Amino acid sequence: MKKYWIDCGAHQGQATLLFDQFHSEASEFEMHGFEPNTVFNRFWEKDSPYLALHAANLHNAAVWTHTGDVDMYLSTVTGQLGSTLLHGKKTAKIDYKCPIKVPCIDFSKWLKEHVKKEDKVLVKMNIEGSEYAVLGRMIMEGTIKLVDELYISTHGKKIDGFSKQQDQRLLKKVRSYGVKVIPWGIRGEEFRNILRWWLCGSLPKN
Repeated sequence: MKKYWIDCGAHQGQATLLFDQFHSEASEFEMHGFEPNTVFNRFWEKDSPYLALHAANLHNAAVWTHTGDVDMYLSTVTGQLGSTLLHGKKTAKIDYKCPIKVPCIDFSKWLKEHVKKEDKVLVKMNIEGSEYAVLGRMIMEGTIKLVDELYISTHGKKIDGFSKQQDQRLLKKVRSYGVKVIPWGIRGEEFRNILRWWLCGSLPKN
């Protein structure tokens, strides 16, 4: 059995650094990060001060429903936080006039090709609205069953055509496949819950 930490929407590696620092079994995991915006590569390179990221496998690709290329719309806020593949994002001051073409991967297919049923798979997903299509495909193809824990930030309130109710329905469906769903956040109560789970195995009822 292998253990995987898969950081979808890896950005500057914050989630992977926290995982490495606080998860009681982090040293046993093979770590992967998916981030299409190459401006953040410097945080993952061997000469960066972030030692934990040196051992991670960085994939310069957006997590999506097919393999190829896709338009990404960049955020104009500091650090380009919130850049997205979707139209209609109401936050992060998205520049929809000048998209950039980035590689994308069929994440469901990637899991099928790299992960076995007996493996332990932890996925962090903060992909700015793409979670609806990506998780939908994983559910349709059955690869959602390969995931043990899903750390997710949903964006129903931030994108036209989606809602908090859709978030709840999606996550209920994911849970029905036996996946432990944990709200992702790097501050406040969400992160305190994650720390309790990583360090003590204690988590509020799923």
